[in-house]
Amino acid sequence: MRNCRLLIVFVCVLSFALAGCKREEPTTWDSSVLVPLAHGRLTLDNIIVDSLLSADESGLWNLRFNRDLADFNLDSIVNVRDTVVNLECNLPISGSFNPGFVVPVDFGEEIHLNVPSVQLKHAVLKSGRLEYTLISSVNGDLICNFEIPGLKKNGQPELFVVSTNLGSSAAPYTTGGSIDLSGYSLDLTGASGTTFNRIATNFNILVDPLAPNPAQVIAGDNVIMQLHFVHPDLTYADGYFGEHHYNLNEQFEVGENFNLPSGVLNLDGAQMHVDVRNAVGIDAQMHFTNLSGVNASGNALMLNHGPLYVPLNISRAVRSGDQVVANTYAYELNASNSNLDAFMEFLPKTLNVAADVVLNPMGNITDGNDFIFTADALEASVSLDVPLRLGMHDLAFADTLEITADALEEVFNGDLVLWAKSDFPCEAKCDLFLIDGSDSRSIVENATLHAASLTSAMGQTAAAESFIHLPIDTDIITRWNANHRLVIRVTLNTLSQTDVVGIYDHFGIDFKLIANGDYQIHIGE
Repeated sequence: MRNCRLLIVFVCVLSFALAGCKREEPTTWDSSVLVPLAHGRLTLDNIIVDSLLSADESGLWNLRFNRDLADFNLDSIVNVRDTVVNLECNLPISGSFNPGFVVPVDFGEEIHLNVPSVQLKHAVLKSGRLEYTLISSVNGDLICNFEIPGLKKNGQPELFVVSTNLGSSAAPYTTGGSIDLSGYSLDLTGASGTTFNRIATNFNILVDPLAPNPAQVIAGDNVIMQLHFVHPDLTYADGYFGEHHYNLNEQFEVGENFNLPSGVLNLDGAQMHVDVRNAVGIDAQMHFTNLSGVNASGNALMLNHGPLYVPLNISRAVRSGDQVVANTYAYELNASNSNLDAFMEFLPKTLNVAADVVLNPMGNITDGNDFIFTADALEASVSLDVPLRLGMHDLAFADTLEITADALEEVFNGDLVLWAKSDFPCEAKCDLFLIDGSDSRSIVENATLHAASLTSAMGQTAAAESFIHLPIDTDIITRWNANHRLVIRVTLNTLSQTDVVGIYDHFGIDFKLIANGDYQIHIGE
């Protein structure tokens, strides 16, 4: 270190001297000192996504993971299909009628929505479109008022006021338009208020008060309102939704979230919660039939917990206005009631989930008072909490060392020293190599890093230093100068797989790569 400080002072003095002399030609000198060339620090963040890590009050790392096992798309059961209806109003009179005359009509039509196997009473739409076309065979200018009292926005019924020009049975007058259904509420109890899937309508017709001539009406002339509900999508519905059966069979990656390493683990104290939440006004029954993991070798292991595989009856949620109180159920798994520790030590890369679900297994027991807010329905999720007290065998993680000096010249005599300082209370092996895509060159393999010593304070260790001398040659220097990455890989090993150590948030391994020998430094080009 003293030699290094002397070198820095010498370089500074020489730099000022060179500047004072204003020498423009390149200048070189030789050095024989210890100079740090690269550095890095490996921590648990290098093997596990840091968003999954959380330290407890003692600083012990906990691995916490949450994932939806199933988010049932229950809005499909209240899916309203595209519906086209023709509401025809036949005029019962003949004659010539002056502007302003109200044409008597006998109209009691209802719209029947195409909603298979569901008896809807009320709904709120989040999207969709209502297209309308008015067709008139009347030889006159009319104003047609078509009202849908149960289709409301901001409490106001929807009223279509449509003006027509002269038409005939051979060449009827046609006009139309559309409205965006987002935010509309819909009463589907019909004109009587006691049915379902039906929308009441009103229709009245008068001769346009501003018409230049009387309207010539022949009995049997008709005015038709054609409606097309296009992709109506509901955010809320109530009524009776019928009995439905679902077969859940899903698979998702665990490894991509955990970034689980290769090697063998002995975990101590893992806990898992499997939660079922019912936020819809529908009784349900859920029966898990499989919850298993598949590791990187393709082997499968079933997660064993007896209550998980017993059919679960799930009561419907309770609603007061727009406030919903969901019913929740939780399975708690740990080492005493399941094989959870062994399951996690198995290092599953993929989780397979299978379940049978029945909605309204007892039929219409509430007289058509099912309800659903489609954004929050029936779901199952898993949460995992693993205190990182580990027994490890070849638990591997790696990182790239950061360059801290200019690129080395090819004129080099000596060796490199890798200095390491470890807080982990277990032995480690170290590999150092240069890599660029598929091109790699090993510098050192399987070098030993000493284990830190445990102290009397919980979670505290006395760090251990290691010095590894690395043979060096011009090929390595050339590769490094050619923008190869200098990568260090470490594997951790406890004395035995049953020897468990805690991994704390301040644990890491610091590295410095130091040049030890003669090399040439250039100033200028």
